[in-house]
Amino acid sequence: MTDKTYIFDGHSDLLNEVLPMREQGERRVLVSRFIPKLLSSKIGAVALGIWVESAFRADSFSALERLTQYLSILAAELKESREIALVTHYNDYERGMLEGRFLLVLSVEGLDGIGTNLDLLHMLHHYGVRMASLTWNDDNTLASGCGSDRDYGVTTLGKKALKIMDELGIIVDAAHASPKSFWDIIESFERTVLISHGNAYALCRHRRNFTDDQLKAVAERNGLIGLSAVKEFLKENGQASTEDLIRHIDYVTNLVGIEHVALGLDIDYHENGRSTLSLDEVSSLEKGLSEAGYSKAEAEAILHGNWERLLKNALS
Repeated sequence: MTDKTYIFDGHSDLLNEVLPMREQGERRVLVSRFIPKLLSSKIGAVALGIWVESAFRADSFSALERLTQYLSILAAELKESREIALVTHYNDYERGMLEGRFLLVLSVEGLDGIGTNLDLLHMLHHYGVRMASLTWNDDNTLASGCGSDRDYGVTTLGKKALKIMDELGIIVDAAHASPKSFWDIIESFERTVLISHGNAYALCRHRRNFTDDQLKAVAERNGLIGLSAVKEFLKENGQASTEDLIRHIDYVTNLVGIEHVALGLDIDYHENGRSTLSLDEVSSLEKGLSEAGYSKAEAEAILHGNWERLLKNALS
């Protein structure tokens, strides 16, 4: 993708869509089913999340088995399709852009699969994981999630995991952290901390959104806030629109500076999906930012440039 106005989507659950199709015998699913739609909506790169579904998180063995299944199907997709490339070093990003490939940065959304075996973090890094969150909405052995009714924060084991992630250069994603877990991460992790997909709590009071103090803390760590297209994160009442996403962009830009503002869309790819803005709506973001008074350079920073800078700093 050589268009300078392309979008880097900092959070995508595409693998959850790909797996059942591969189980039905389909191959090259990303390239045949999804990437043409993404490119038509100006999305040229994504942080591809591995999210282990709730049914598989009852025990660490089942979670690890499901996690490795997702790693396996991605490996197969990469082998089958030259059109896509996995970014494990920033050189991969630059080369992939020049070659016109669709770029993937691999993330794990909740480390339930490693259980208490922190050596598995080395395995994940070996297979290309460069970003991870300790937990999803619920609790695990590492930390409490934003849906926790206990909010015990990051555990002793979780702090050891953060140390290993620091050593490996895995970016920590605080998107699903509980309030205490969030602040424990800020205190315990020395490298970049980001919010891959979440919005401003001041504009929409949802448990997955972040307070001004949290947003400022991420900015102070030279991190990014990837603003999401999930409608319930954008607006408390009524039907959310692209204008509401731009309203969050405006708010966070004014609060912490444009260099910390990015996109983590978390698009709903289901037929007749209604939980997020559509791909058509997302494709109008560049125009919407221009109409809101952003210069071309400022729009490009939000759409992809800030992600590029973060990856260059973290993966060089």
